[in-house]
Amino acid sequence: MNRAVDLPGRVVVLAQPRTVAGLGELSDMLTLVECGLTDMPQAEALDQADIVVIEVDPAQEASINRIGLINAAAPGIPVIAGVISLDVRSTRALMKRDVIDVLEIPFSIEDLLGSLAEVNLDAFRKAAEPNLLAPLITVIGCAGGVGTTTVATHLAGAVSREGQPATLIDLDLQKGDATSYLGYSNRLSLQDLLEAKSRLDVELFNSVMTVRDDMPGVLAAPTDILPIEEIDFEQLSPILKMARRDASLVVADMPIAMTSWSLSTLFASQVIVLVGKLTVHHLRKLRRQIDFLMSMGIDKQAIRVVLNKAETGMFKTLKVDEAEEALRHPIFASLPDDAALIGQAQDRGELVWDQSKRSKFAKAMDQLAADLRPDEDEEV
Repeated sequence: MNRAVDLPGRVVVLAQPRTVAGLGELSDMLTLVECGLTDMPQAEALDQADIVVIEVDPAQEASINRIGLINAAAPGIPVIAGVISLDVRSTRALMKRDVIDVLEIPFSIEDLLGSLAEVNLDAFRKAAEPNLLAPLITVIGCAGGVGTTTVATHLAGAVSREGQPATLIDLDLQKGDATSYLGYSNRLSLQDLLEAKSRLDVELFNSVMTVRDDMPGVLAAPTDILPIEEIDFEQLSPILKMARRDASLVVADMPIAMTSWSLSTLFASQVIVLVGKLTVHHLRKLRRQIDFLMSMGIDKQAIRVVLNKAETGMFKTLKVDEAEEALRHPIFASLPDDAALIGQAQDRGELVWDQSKRSKFAKAMDQLAADLRPDEDEEV
C-alpha cells in the first residue's frame, strides 16, 4: 500500500521498544526513539521535532506529568498521546494536559498518519508567541542558607533600577519570605491566583502583585504553609505567562525540593541559576543538582552556577578552578561576602544599592544581572 503522506513537519515518536518496532515501516518518515514511559527524552530529540508522539500510561502519574515537562521544554510543539487500552476516562485526562489527539496502541498506521497530516503547525507556533514573552530566570539553592532569595531579589531589583518592569515570583510555598526582604506588606499572595483557576485575569493578577516605586513587583509566597505538592504546573503556567507578558524580566525564587511542578518551571525558564557556596559540602550538592537536571533533559548551557558569599584573599580554602573541576561545570559568577551590608538593607526592606552603590556586592549583582539577561533580539 502506498503510504505517501505530506506531513506538516518533522515527527519524533517517543515510545517503548515494542511500540517503536510496530512503526518500523515508517522509519523513513518518522524519527523513532525508544523511551521508557516515565523517561524524559534527551534535549536533542526535542530539538529536531516539530510534532511529538508520545506513549503514555495513564495509570502512572509520572508518565502523565511528563507531557507537561515536554510542553514546558518545547513550547509550541504539538503533542499526540498514544495509550494501550484506550478508554473515555484516559482520553479526557490526557486532553486536559494539552495533547491535540489521543490514539490507541498498537497504532493504526492510517490513523496515526491521518492525525499527523491534520496538524496546523503555523497555528501552534503563533499561539506560543515565544518572542512576546519576557525571559524567565529561575533561582534555586543547593541548600538552605546559601542566599537564594538574596540573589533573586537583587536580580529583579537590578532590572528595576534600569527603569524596566521586573517581576519576582516567590514559589517557595513553605519558606518563601521575599516580601519581607523588600519591606513589602502583602494582603494577597500567589495562593489567591492559584485558587482563581478560570477566573484568573489581568485585573486579578495586578491586584495580587505587590508593587513599590523603583522596586520589582512581587507575587508573594502563600501566607499559609502549603504541602509542596499542593499545586501542579497546569495551575502555575498561566500565571507565569501573564507575568512574562507584562514585564521585561521575571525571576522565580524556587524551593529546594524537586517536584513535578517545580521541574516543569525549570524547563520553562531560559536560565537556571544554581546558588551555592565555595565549600566541599555545597559543591557536592551542586554536583548532584547538575547531574539530576541534565538527566531530566535540561540543556547544560541553561544552568548557571553562582557562588554566593565567596571568600576572597590568599587564605580562602578552595579556588574557583578547583570548584569547576569538582563540578565538571563552569562557575558563572562569584558574589562577595558582604553580610553586614546585605543585612542592613534587608532589615530596612531595601536593596544593597540603597545602602552603597559602590559596594562590591552591588557591583557584582549589576554585572550578574547584565550577563544573565538574553539579548534583546533573542527569542525566548
